[in-house]
Amino acid sequence: MKFYLFFIILICLSHTSHSKLLSSQEIADICHSDDDIYLVDIFKHRKPTLGYQQDKDHKNDIDLDGDGLPDVMHGDFVAKVFELNQRPLKTYGIKNFGKSGIQGALGDLRHYIRIKQIKKPAAIILALSQSYSLEKIAIELLGNQNAPITMSNIDNYAEQIIAGIKETLGDHHSLYSFYRDVKDLEKLGVPVVIAAGNDYSTTINLASLMGATSIGALDLNGEVAAYSNENLYVNIYRPGDYISRELPGGIDINNDGIVDFESSLLTGQTKLKDWVSNNQPQILSISEAQTKLKESFLIESNDFHQFTGVSDQAILSQYDQTYGDVVHYPSNMSFFKQPDGTLVFNPAKDNSSDQVAINSGTSFAIGSLCN
Repeated sequence: MKFYLFFIILICLSHTSHSKLLSSQEIADICHSDDDIYLVDIFKHRKPTLGYQQDKDHKNDIDLDGDGLPDVMHGDFVAKVFELNQRPLKTYGIKNFGKSGIQGALGDLRHYIRIKQIKKPAAIILALSQSYSLEKIAIELLGNQNAPITMSNIDNYAEQIIAGIKETLGDHHSLYSFYRDVKDLEKLGVPVVIAAGNDYSTTINLASLMGATSIGALDLNGEVAAYSNENLYVNIYRPGDYISRELPGGIDINNDGIVDFESSLLTGQTKLKDWVSNNQPQILSISEAQTKLKESFLIESNDFHQFTGVSDQAILSQYDQTYGDVVHYPSNMSFFKQPDGTLVFNPAKDNSSDQVAINSGTSFAIGSLCN
């Protein structure tokens, strides 16, 4: 009976074609449109156009001034990046960044568009990565651990994967609901644009094969960032690395000499780059740190973070070749080892003294959509 139901679902979905990825020209058209773009995210220091604003007690998650303490919420940062590219933006605030929060936002926006409470937007953008490994897809969604699925042929399995989501997880599961929302918005003429994911191309963002267009990240050299997912569903890339520079009155994140986040938002404690220069923490080589990771795959120890700044093997193996010889806690702080053994924070590679932090991710590339 289970196989029969799966077969029926597959037949029903086989006639549904996924929308093609938006092209660079279509992205440009969105950015130059007079219609609104909505960002779905978590906001605390700015009032969102719709949805929820976090209260004062809600923990921040983005460190702007490099002291290891978060200063603003994810949405505050992404919206600022978007605005720095001179594109007006409207926002929908969610209570949490879990799948239910995303689902509620898309459902609300879809409803508001249908009843004409809001004008049809040019696009809805969000930092969402429904990351699944190929092995997990084969076992959990296709029911066949030997399925010959690869990153290059996964599109051939898209309908089967979505059918597997419905059968295995249920049609009320947030993952399948996201698929329905994207398809409904597509019928309304509203594209959904998402972050490709920061999984070093070790997983696939399932949202990518559901009709959403994924944005990958470029590093400071204009190359595809080591952390960015890169696969056949990612055809648009934007800058994803933002260096915080300290100015009188606050922090500048795009190096134009203008304060983007005022000092009143900052925790303002001792900067990690200053702490490192005064204390020179123990340096672990990548191989030494990998050995420690093998001993305990998920490292929670603050002491380990003090030595390496990382808690998963993907970041550990890639960060060394991307930014520097050692990474310090938090993982957006990277230090280069000098010939004399000292460490220096220099992600801009210009030896400037005002750089204090770097925030990286495909969600920030989303903010750079109209770059």
